[in-house]
Amino acid sequence: MRFYRDDAEIIKKIAFKINTMYPTEEEKIKAVMNYVLFTSSNPDGLIEYVPDILQPTCRRADCKKDPITAIAEGYGDCEELGATNASILKAMGIPSQVVNFGWLWDNIKKKWVGHVWVEAWDDKNMYIIETTVPEVYIFDINENPYEVLTEYIPIDYVRG
Repeated sequence: MRFYRDDAEIIKKIAFKINTMYPTEEEKIKAVMNYVLFTSSNPDGLIEYVPDILQPTCRRADCKKDPITAIAEGYGDCEELGATNASILKAMGIPSQVVNFGWLWDNIKKKWVGHVWVEAWDDKNMYIIETTVPEVYIFDINENPYEVLTEYIPIDYVRG
């Protein structure tokens, strides 16, 4: 799977639209997440979060699609949502990366589960974007965010 598609026409159009609508980097970063994620409160979102196992075209754990396919199909898992968010951010010139494959504590199942999220930066902050729900965590870049947000423990980074 190709994680980043900041060269794709649809990604460039979305990036241009968001860039012209919002003046600050923080507003742009939050706008990307809200633009991408489809929820009942955001019916204009591009991609609905659907875990791999529930996707109609995928019954294997290794079935992944690039951001363009996820946008076209309208659904994807955390990897597709992360790749789409990071692609748009990169097309806007905002440094970002998909953190793949990290561990996230699941309070319901009481165990660590594999997960993907996005990190983005501006001049003063690092933003951890939880792409499957509308949440953005903001940290001063002079602090160690993993001491603050202990449930996120990155294991490997895929850098663009």
